[in-house]
Amino acid sequence: LPAVCVTAGLPDLFHPTTGIYVNADGHGRSWERPGSLELIGDSTTAEGGFQSGCGLRMRGGVSRRDSNPKHGWRVFFRKEYGAGKLQYPVYGGGGAAEFDGFDLQCAQNYSWSRDGGLTYNALREIWSRDTQLAMGQPATRGRFVHLFLNGLYWGLHQIQERADASFGESRLGGDDEDFD
Repeated sequence: LPAVCVTAGLPDLFHPTTGIYVNADGHGRSWERPGSLELIGDSTTAEGGFQSGCGLRMRGGVSRRDSNPKHGWRVFFRKEYGAGKLQYPVYGGGGAAEFDGFDLQCAQNYSWSRDGGLTYNALREIWSRDTQLAMGQPATRGRFVHLFLNGLYWGLHQIQERADASFGESRLGGDDEDFD
């Protein structure tokens, strides 16, 4: 699996009152922090990876709780952090090659962090989406990566496309304003 390396200032992540990781229930733009994201060892493209400035937020529902040991991430590519959009075929030749953002999702329900992981298989969600795509239906794409946070191994995550207006624009045509 390729590696995704997220780098951000320690206070932006772990400050007791303003850090996004230790205050994972914070929502909205005021809880977005600047960072850098790098994909290393991508064998699906000739480029082999990318590096880009980005905005970072926490994502999810149950995964935001303090009792949950692992949180998911939302990544935004904006002009204030760099190019404004990521120009890279994250999912190989079959997916979009331009992104406003995506999620770094970690397993929560049916995972090691809940109920001891007795029902964890790591594949249910991504298998369902891939099956929908194989049947010719629109679906978000995902792929597994190893996440490193400021150089520390942070576990298995998925780069997950978000089903939002940008997804509608890139997959179904038109402009992002055409979609709710």
